[in-house]
Amino acid sequence: MLSPQKRKVRSIILVRRAGLELAEIRTIAADTSSRASLAYLQIMTGWWSETPVRFVPHAPHLDEMLKAADAAMLIGDPALFALEDRVAREKRTGEKLVYLDLAEEWTAAFRGTRVVSSISAGSYATQSRQPRQVRKEATVTG
Repeated sequence: MLSPQKRKVRSIILVRRAGLELAEIRTIAADTSSRASLAYLQIMTGWWSETPVRFVPHAPHLDEMLKAADAAMLIGDPALFALEDRVAREKRTGEKLVYLDLAEEWTAAFRGTRVVSSISAGSYATQSRQPRQVRKEATVTG
């Protein structure tokens, strides 16, 4: 089953310093946990700037990512934690950041085209069972 998103997902974000425009970004520290998200961002950077952007593989730690690059791409829980921590981080560091939801940016650029951020799959045997039973078995065996 595909999970196409038509609005914000909050779990795929690009974080940049407030004074830096998208066209000025030259390096992005990229969480490498999702190749699809990285591919979306590589396409989008071509819209923002004619100058190629260099992607630096990085562990998903926002402060360290921003020390290593102009911007940071976070995926999944690290993205959600960064969004929850943004007010506290600004108070702690005094640095203003801009948080872009990449699914929302993609949808706006392609006028409503949805982002497929995940695909759920299961074996033929799981199709006839109830979702609660499948989750329980996955927890026990996985």
